[in-house]
Amino acid sequence: MDIDLLGMSETHWPDAGDFRTQSLKSQANYRVIYSGGEQHRHGVALVLNDKMLKALKYFNTFSERVICAKFTEQHHNTLLIQAYAPTADHDKEKN
Repeated sequence: MDIDLLGMSETHWPDAGDFRTQSLKSQANYRVIYSGGEQHRHGVALVLNDKMLKALKYFNTFSERVICAKFTEQHHNTLLIQAYAPTADHDKEKN
């Protein structure tokens, strides 16, 4: 996995938190920041490499379905919002 930043939806981690991990292939280090809920299925996450982690100014987990992060590097400001918005049909299939 050779990425700087990845947004994920429908993660299955409970509550909100973060952890460090490493790519088995490239040995690159990543930080995963996530927001989930009690049902373990509507969560969202951001996966950042070390370069993006240095540019990360703050993040906020608004709910199990919405997380945002602000990045600032070399006079560029970026606000990233990762959201999970399933359809009504999707929720019916899961229940």
